[in-house]
Amino acid sequence: MQRHKVVLDTNLFIAAFFNKKSFSYKILDMAKRNEISLIVSDEILKEINHILRNIKPNSSFKNKINLILKKAKLIKNIPKVKEIKKDSSDNKFLATAFAGKADFIISNDKHLLSLKKFYKIEILTPKNFLKKNKRKLI
Repeated sequence: MQRHKVVLDTNLFIAAFFNKKSFSYKILDMAKRNEISLIVSDEILKEINHILRNIKPNSSFKNKINLILKKAKLIKNIPKVKEIKKDSSDNKFLATAFAGKADFIISNDKHLLSLKKFYKIEILTPKNFLKKNKRKLI
């Protein structure tokens, strides 16, 4: 079975940190177990590191994130995308997904979710991604 290639919005890392029973945490577990292939860019990694510095996670959570990020595919030469006007910083997720030929962007961000699709890339909440992939939600 081919693993889906996904770009995770950084808000999933925050949600997972604050709630280990969240759908976001389940998505991170999927990445850790290689059930999905994570795609990142330097800009996304920079934001993840910034968030981790701010939330000050315990070493267990930090190690989990580092393990996930080591497995991620780093995409270089990201195109400029100007699809989202209200929060232009969200365009990095679209650009990374496009350049990395992702299947999905997983996010809780209304600006991204309102698009529903970007080219052939579906944009879903963690819950809807899990539903679509027939995962237990509890």
